[in-house]
Amino acid sequence: MSMSELPRDLLEEILFRVPDRSLRPLRSTCKQWNSIFNDQRFRSELSGFGIYEVFHCDGLLLYINALKSIMEVWNPFMGKTRWIQGIDLNRKNYRYVLGSYQDNKSGTTSYKVLRYSFGNKPVFEICELYSNSWRIIDVTPNLSFYGHPCNSCVSLKGKNYFFAFDEEESQLDMVSFDYTTESFGSRMSLPYQFPIGSYFIKSLSSVRDEKLSLLLQLSDTSSKEIWVTNKIDETTTQVLLWTKVLTVDYPYLRHGFTSFLFDEENRKIVCCERGRSRTGDANYGADWVYIVGDDNKVTKLSFGEHSILSCVPHLFPSLVQIEHPQRKE
Repeated sequence: MSMSELPRDLLEEILFRVPDRSLRPLRSTCKQWNSIFNDQRFRSELSGFGIYEVFHCDGLLLYINALKSIMEVWNPFMGKTRWIQGIDLNRKNYRYVLGSYQDNKSGTTSYKVLRYSFGNKPVFEICELYSNSWRIIDVTPNLSFYGHPCNSCVSLKGKNYFFAFDEEESQLDMVSFDYTTESFGSRMSLPYQFPIGSYFIKSLSSVRDEKLSLLLQLSDTSSKEIWVTNKIDETTTQVLLWTKVLTVDYPYLRHGFTSFLFDEENRKIVCCERGRSRTGDANYGADWVYIVGDDNKVTKLSFGEHSILSCVPHLFPSLVQIEHPQRKE
């Protein structure tokens, strides 16, 4: 019996046992194998049986597997993957985000991954997508980052915008990171000048890649507010003007809430929640998506267990090419 005649489940079992460094060449072995590698279920299992963290930039997804052992950049629209490398054991608690910059030599948009860790001494490292080499960058923001990148950081015009706070004041604000200069910008205010503990829910997103959007729920109310900034472009200063555009009372969101999308034209929000359902019934482990507008009517959808796409409702199709590492001569 030839390899092409093997049952699908047996072939997958064989591929699971292949070392990571040897997987890439196997994609081009035949169409059957390539289709297996493009299957999302197989990719999730191969990547460590689930997803720990997801970040989105320009239609590309950067995600960390559940074991926090592999990081991958993926274009789901084109079905192309760029395995970066395994994650060192001593960097399993790092955060990973993706951003872009204009390459002056080629005039094209290039991408970098930023990873960081906070402690007694914050560490920031960066890697070009065409390289496998990480380098430490000498930056020290005056603020500490807050929360997971999946809902506390967003990419817009290539920059990353983070929730951040001053440890003495504990006031929640924002700070941006520029991938061109590899530096942090100055402190930016949120609509409310409140301490971190004043918020029950807080999440960053973007509107049509033009504006920042913010979902807030204060601790003493059930109302959720959507705030949107002025348009942001390459000439925008650090001063942001926030406008409250929508207030809703539903849905009820647990601490498993991860991200949201604001549909400015139809005045609706799409909220994503990971983990068990609210009732804790047979749907334990499912990811849920809620759609709600001015009328507070809620549409609730299940995306199954730990779906990547349920974590990034603002994902849009992209023709961005995945850059592969340059080989050394």
